[in-house]
Amino acid sequence: MAGRQLHMLEGGPFLWQGFAWPGQWMDWLVEERREGQGDGHGGEEQKPWDTELRLSLPRMGAIHAQLSLRGHDVKLRLQVAEPVTAETLKEALPDLQRGLESSGLRPTSLAVVSELG
Repeated sequence: MAGRQLHMLEGGPFLWQGFAWPGQWMDWLVEERREGQGDGHGGEEQKPWDTELRLSLPRMGAIHAQLSLRGHDVKLRLQVAEPVTAETLKEALPDLQRGLESSGLRPTSLAVVSELG
């Protein structure tokens, strides 16, 4: 694990693949975007962090979550394979938004899409 931490400090991405819990495989990527890879904003405290999570849940099906954090601004995109899962997650977005805001974060974009590529 120490090698992965050093790799991230040098600007490399962190990729973890394994079982989140017994029988549940997960792919997880975390990376800090470098200058010039985003929207052009500079500054040490404003460097954007991106994370992606891919897993397939027994009742919800395949889910691909993409989250971007820049300072206190949060963007979240959930891509799902099952339309019923998309509807369930869309109904939960107001609760998620309130939870993020109560944690001091500003959700700038929260989206659920019923397509997986």
